[in-house]
Amino acid sequence: MPDSPTPAGPAGNALVLGGTGWVGRHVCAALARRGYTVLAVARNPPACYSPVRH
Repeated sequence: MPDSPTPAGPAGNALVLGGTGWVGRHVCAALARRGYTVLAVARNPPACYSPVRH
């Protein structure tokens, strides 16, 4: 575990549950475009290795 939290993006941090699902991927991409640092929680970790391009 890091000693300090992940630095927030210009808009802050966002946690998305189900971040690799159809809706979650779009939510993550929209938040990232708006300047958030996004952490996605997923049931299927291998799906995390194919990031959404924004």
